[in-house]
Amino acid sequence: MKYHYLLNKRISFVKQAFIVGLSLFFFLPVKAYHIRGKVIDPTQKQTLIGANVVVKKDSTTILKTTQTDENGCFSIKDIAEPNISIAISYFGYKGITLHYYGNSSDIDMGTIHLLPETQQLKEVTVIGKRVIQKADKYVIIPSTEEINRVSASISLLNELKLKMPGLRINEALQTIAIDGSAPVFMINGKKQPLSKVQGLNHQDILRIEYSNTPDLRHIDDGNGGVINFIMKTPVQGGFIMANTNQAITTMRNRSQLTGSYFKKKSEWSMQYNTTWRDSKKVYDNKNERFIGREYDVIRRQEGLPSTTKDFDNSLLFSYTYMYDPSTMLMASLDLKLHHKKDCEDNRIVEQYGSSVERYTKNYYTNSHYTSPSLDLFFRKALSKTQTIELNSVGRWSNGDYTRGMRNSNLYHQENNTHNNSWNMTHEVLYTQLFKTLSTKWGANYSHQVAENNYAENSRKKVTDKLFKDDIYLYGVVSGSLKSLGYTVGLGGKMYRNATATRSKTFFRLKTTATFNYAMGRNWSLNYLFMYNPSQPSLANFSNVVQTIDRISVQVGNVNVKPSVWTRNRLLLLFNKNHISSSLQTSYSVTTNPLVNTYQYISDAASPYHGLFMKKTENGKNDRHFNVEYSFGMQNIAQHLSFQLITGWSRFSMEGSNYRHHVSKMYASISLNGYWKHWSVFANIDLAPQYSIWGTNLYSGTKYNYMGVKYHLKNWDFGLRLDNPLTKRGFIQCAENISNVVPSHSEYYISDMANMVELSIQYRLPFGKAYKKASRTLRNKNFDAGVNNEY
Repeated sequence: MKYHYLLNKRISFVKQAFIVGLSLFFFLPVKAYHIRGKVIDPTQKQTLIGANVVVKKDSTTILKTTQTDENGCFSIKDIAEPNISIAISYFGYKGITLHYYGNSSDIDMGTIHLLPETQQLKEVTVIGKRVIQKADKYVIIPSTEEINRVSASISLLNELKLKMPGLRINEALQTIAIDGSAPVFMINGKKQPLSKVQGLNHQDILRIEYSNTPDLRHIDDGNGGVINFIMKTPVQGGFIMANTNQAITTMRNRSQLTGSYFKKKSEWSMQYNTTWRDSKKVYDNKNERFIGREYDVIRRQEGLPSTTKDFDNSLLFSYTYMYDPSTMLMASLDLKLHHKKDCEDNRIVEQYGSSVERYTKNYYTNSHYTSPSLDLFFRKALSKTQTIELNSVGRWSNGDYTRGMRNSNLYHQENNTHNNSWNMTHEVLYTQLFKTLSTKWGANYSHQVAENNYAENSRKKVTDKLFKDDIYLYGVVSGSLKSLGYTVGLGGKMYRNATATRSKTFFRLKTTATFNYAMGRNWSLNYLFMYNPSQPSLANFSNVVQTIDRISVQVGNVNVKPSVWTRNRLLLLFNKNHISSSLQTSYSVTTNPLVNTYQYISDAASPYHGLFMKKTENGKNDRHFNVEYSFGMQNIAQHLSFQLITGWSRFSMEGSNYRHHVSKMYASISLNGYWKHWSVFANIDLAPQYSIWGTNLYSGTKYNYMGVKYHLKNWDFGLRLDNPLTKRGFIQCAENISNVVPSHSEYYISDMANMVELSIQYRLPFGKAYKKASRTLRNKNFDAGVNNEY
């Protein structure tokens, strides 16, 4: 018994010692090791800059990611897992994956060869450092230095704009344009608003796919092109970012709070944006002449100090679920709240024949609305070459709009509009890749209803209900023939516009064609053709007559036809080392342009006898010829970049009773300097660029600024001076060349002269960077069907 007892005790002790020893073995820290290597293209004997390197523990768990540098080299530190896989990929090349087991020492992968994809090789042309030109877009791969010297995605675009022909950035106003029009923004192919792009963690941007050609799919958004941000591979974790931009010399603030978290197959994100402005020195000078009565009515308006207040808030929640790499579901809920109040005071001198009347006019507008929206999106890769996407978007808007006027001569007018509108859009998109080309086929249906209740001076309300239905079918083919890349799209759209008693139906074809020809390594030639009919907004169809002032009224027109915009553009592009230059010429014609025409009502039987009526009509055509040249240099001595843009435009406008020609020059220069954690920047509009709409000629905003930024770990600080050395701030001019009511106006906000703004941003990352699955979401612009600006 004693022997067995001692034996059992000894066995028990050995078991315990074994278990303790085994536990110590597993919990001892594994020595961290490093990985390094170099990636090249053996066919061209050149390094691949910006190749993506991903280290994985298993098929779903990502440990670290990085990119190759200017020499094609990469280095990843502090890997502790013994069993790993290393995936290396580059746009247009066949990726490779290497596996390592039981490793605990540094890994030198040496030189890694990536071979071009067969179908991509003919489509891809490298036209500059970190710039790849495909048939339908430019692929820009930002360097680590470019990412580290900026604090936000908009600043990164400004840093890279030399590589994106036609791109214009104003960081002070947070505006982005391609050839004068707002672009479509995407994140991993998913259409997103600008506010979502502003909330991106720019350090997670892998590459930017840029197109200065309007995409046929989104052509009705009036876009000048597409900017698609491709994010890095997702890993568990996320970030929280807060920033505020506060003017010190006036009452203006723009702030944002963004958060995102990714775990396993799910991602949750939230974003809150707020903008608050209170300007007290707003001026609107205007001269106008009303022609048609026995004598002309000549009105001169001198702007007095006026106020404008606006408060905008938006809250966005989104959830993305990746069932597997080929299946994804996304839902997002967006809520927008808008409040704006303008109070404009003017001194008026009005002359009719020998009679001269002097009075002050108080013009005021109030508007507020609530607009929630819901987006549902599903994407499924049917095979390696086929993908289908389904999307439904719904939005509702409810708001009140007031427009009023008080004169010192006791005239008072107030118009009130209560708007209730909603829209539903459904789309299906099928994509298929072939050996030498790719195709997209889509169908879209949109239904919209707008109900407006109008009241003037508290009189009985008039209800106006408007309907709009669109059915759109389209197809796009992209490919290449040797050095010539092409993208050709054709679509057909049926428009139906209706009021409670009448309806109109139109069918129009749409087409775009782009051809890129690579003339060697540094030169390329691009040709664009567009044919784009567009439908007027719902407010243009309203037949409710609204009073503007005591001598004029305005009304829509249910009989207006869609306008047709035809454009031809030829672009010559040069990229070499740090130099980028482009020369472009374009000619566009708009037939049946929408025009606000004026006519004097001389019919004594009309209830509007003696008044001037502004009515929406179709003109004959607008023509625009443009020549533009840009030249820039980036990273001069690794510390300075600049860009100069200059151009000339000639506008011709023709209608049933008018014909005019106008020529305008424009020019701007931008500068960026950087040294360690500091950066300085400036933008100078030497002469604004003009645009036309009907008989109206508008100047662009002349807005100059300069500033400095400092980066410290997770903090970014900025100080900016807007519109220096001026008393009137930014200026916008408009001219109406009507034969009945010609006018010229000048609008400016003195609060924004010599305005100083302080910006602070804090970013707290946790875990690793994240990325949404590649997807495309059509989130159609919303037309509420109300016009409060007349």
